[in-house]
Amino acid sequence: MLICMWCGKKEMDIKESQMVKFKGEQFPVCCNECKEKYEKTMNKKNNSRKLYLFLLIISFLIFIGICTVSGVYGLLFLLESVGLIILFYPNTTPQTVKVLGLEKSRRVAKIIAVMIMIFGIIFSVAISLTK
Repeated sequence: MLICMWCGKKEMDIKESQMVKFKGEQFPVCCNECKEKYEKTMNKKNNSRKLYLFLLIISFLIFIGICTVSGVYGLLFLLESVGLIILFYPNTTPQTVKVLGLEKSRRVAKIIAVMIMIFGIIFSVAISLTK
């Protein structure tokens, strides 16, 4: 059974499907619209890879600096910054993309990012209330 790489649609017409490259392999997409969205997203992702890594490294360095001054707020900063980076750059694993499609896997990554940020806020409020 063919699964659309972009939208995750499982019922695809083999004659209308097109192929796109992902991690060196060819995968089907259900229509030209999905192919265009997929290619636009992948071009944007490839162009922002260096910025993504730069933000992760800077966040980690700031986290180390905050931990030396005040450990609790360092954890809050780490959770919030990682959550924001995942929210703006929702990179997912190839296995998740194969199961859900790129669009849905990015949505799941964004939901997890928001949950990480909420957990960080709840954790910091709980710690500050116990002081």
